[in-house]
Amino acid sequence: MKKQAKLIIGIMLFGMLCTLSTFTFGQVRFGLRAGFNLSNASIHEKESYYETDGKPIGRLHFGGIVEYSSTENVIFQSGLLFMGKGSKVVETFKYGDEEEELDQEKYTPLYLNIPMNVLYQNDQFFFGGGPYIGFGIGGSRQYGGISSKLSYGSSGLDDWALFDLGLGVQLGFKLRYGNVGAGYDLGLTSIYPKGYEVSNKPKNRVFNIFAAYMFNTK
Repeated sequence: MKKQAKLIIGIMLFGMLCTLSTFTFGQVRFGLRAGFNLSNASIHEKESYYETDGKPIGRLHFGGIVEYSSTENVIFQSGLLFMGKGSKVVETFKYGDEEEELDQEKYTPLYLNIPMNVLYQNDQFFFGGGPYIGFGIGGSRQYGGISSKLSYGSSGLDDWALFDLGLGVQLGFKLRYGNVGAGYDLGLTSIYPKGYEVSNKPKNRVFNIFAAYMFNTK
């Protein structure tokens, strides 16, 4: 946890330095962004005749973004995004040609994401990416028709890890008052707390499409 915290702090400091430099010498634009997420977790456990896998679910995201440009074609983009992630977890019994779904539960964590992207743009399109930091702030676990609140932490009694650290890429087209695009977030840290004893360390995987409106677009 200490190494993870140091890495997160280091990336945040780097992002702050980039932000301060572009804020001083460049143009600043603010906007709103919203979109649809297809989220999954790389869960895969196999024991004897039983397999547990993560399946994708649909979620939403929305929030504010800010862009700083010191040159015409390169911008630094950050913001605060409420990002729905999660997965459906399915346990299946497999023996020969026989296959039966035994159990399933659904996790719908809600994160506050802070992206730090470097993008290349021209008059028609943009592309780029960078790291992001996610903080778990809400969500639920649904099992057997019962929904309960997700708990975040680092013990075996918690449901989900508090931090989600990863890398994101995006590309899209520019419009007169904003842009539309698609992106993919690749989680680098496990979704499970450190207290979990599992054979693999599943991570968040999120494909998204979005639209953004920029307020001070010329």
